[in-house]
Amino acid sequence: HGSGEIVRSIAAGRGDIGIVGETVDPGAELDSFPFAEIRLVLVTPLRHPLSRHRKIAFLKTLDHEFIGFAVGSPMQDLLNYHAFRAGRRFKLRIRLNGSDLMCQMVEKGIGLAILPETAARRSQQSMAIRVIPLTDTWALRQLTICVRSFRSLPVHAQRLVEFLRSRTPVAR
Repeated sequence: HGSGEIVRSIAAGRGDIGIVGETVDPGAELDSFPFAEIRLVLVTPLRHPLSRHRKIAFLKTLDHEFIGFAVGSPMQDLLNYHAFRAGRRFKLRIRLNGSDLMCQMVEKGIGLAILPETAARRSQQSMAIRVIPLTDTWALRQLTICVRSFRSLPVHAQRLVEFLRSRTPVAR
């Protein structure tokens, strides 16, 4: 679900723990904790014209066709929004679920992809793809854990929140 729906669900008691992006404010009614940063990157085939860049602005990629996320994906909604803000359309050749599959299609030259850096780097170990950081400020996403009330969580849920916070340091 998107971040807004996650916050509403946690606040309504339909879930115990949510992880949301910075596009929503969990507000005073929820307890929230910094969780992680996710950097979005451009993924290209090795011999693509954009593959020579060390970093790139999202706007410079929009003349090319993309492998996109499935309909309803919050990540795809974010990309569509930023293309719209730039006065452009995000050109999708195909929509897929899963970063590994998306990277396989990029490797075959079907289109480009924008993915979280960790997923792209994992695929880069076994595929002929290039990973290029996006320079846009919105491409560095702050994730937050939100809960209705940490103290009222079941013990196992408290332990999960503590584990997530201890194992995923926020990059500075």
